[in-house]
Amino acid sequence: MCLALLPAYPECLQLFCILKVICMRPDTFYRRGFTLLEIMIVVTVIAVLASIMIPNYTRSRADAQLSACKSNLKNIATSLEVYAAEHKGHYPVELTVLTVDRDQNGYMYIAAIPTCPACSKNDQYISSYTYGTEPDWYALCCCGTNHGSCELDPNYPMVNASQGLLDGLGSNTVDQNFQPNI
Repeated sequence: MCLALLPAYPECLQLFCILKVICMRPDTFYRRGFTLLEIMIVVTVIAVLASIMIPNYTRSRADAQLSACKSNLKNIATSLEVYAAEHKGHYPVELTVLTVDRDQNGYMYIAAIPTCPACSKNDQYISSYTYGTEPDWYALCCCGTNHGSCELDPNYPMVNASQGLLDGLGSNTVDQNFQPNI
């Protein structure tokens, strides 16, 4: 646009000539881009940063999924305990009963059975639910090795009527006297 105005405005012509002289100086004439060495250094730094960040990101994501799974199991366990308290200590035959039946105040025990964020199956918790009578008990787990990246044993985390939430780390595993069929 300034080039079109050059004949009409002599100030623009002078400015253009000054800029042309500055740009054509020998020390700046050849500095129009990055050298190959500079580009290689930048790429190397980015690669090192990526190699540090990606494992941390995946570990953080796996830990967040494990925390969400534990929270889901605690919510289901709370609903099971409320159901049992209102049904003379008996647990439901299926988990889906919690979403259909209503408590004494007319509310569902749980709006929907949650799913594990680390698993692609929607019936993850429903298929693992087992219960028994005499005495009444239940067990529920996150089936398979969905949380293997968190160094958990298969079928953990787990929640059961006698021990609560078990995450499978160290001594926090299933009591040997308590063995439901999962």
